Parts: sequence; structure tokens; C-alpha cells
Amino acid sequence: MAKILLNELDFLVMQKHICEARMKNTIKIAEAEKLVNELKSALLLEPHEILSDVVTMNLVVKISFDGEGRQPEFRLFYSEKANAKA
Repeated sequence: MAKILLNELDFLVMQKHICEARMKNTIKIAEAEKLVNELKSALLLEPHEILSDVVTMNLVVKISFDGEGRQPEFRLFYSEKANAKA
């Protein structure tokens, strides 16, 4: 499995969300521990060190399907910035 690459800001935000989920009991202890361990095993980089082929938060991603001409775009963002209407 490929090593997880994260910029330091994404690492801190994800860690915060896991802690909040634990405090609200919206995630099981074992699941939270597994996620925290995954984060701890990640390679932390400065944002400018992340290569352009690595998907990060606040990024627009185009997905291509073989044999199809369409390329839908998705923007990845944290849930508190979500706007279902937009």
C-alpha cells in the first residue's frame, strides 16, 4: 500500500475531527484509534512539497473514464465548508 502523504494543516484538521467525533460518540474507539494510527504513519510535508499528482483537500480533481469523453470535476473540502445547495 502506498504511503499516505499529508500536508501539516490537513493532518491537524483531520486529527481534530477524529477527536471531536470521539467526544460526540459518533465514532467507535477502535475506529478512532485506527484512523489516528493511519495519520501517525503518514509522511507530513509542507504544502509546496506535495507533488501535483497527489490529491489534497481544497483541490479540484478531474476524473477520466476509459472510453468515455466526460471528465467530471470534484472539489474536496472539509465538512464544515460544505454547502449542499451549491
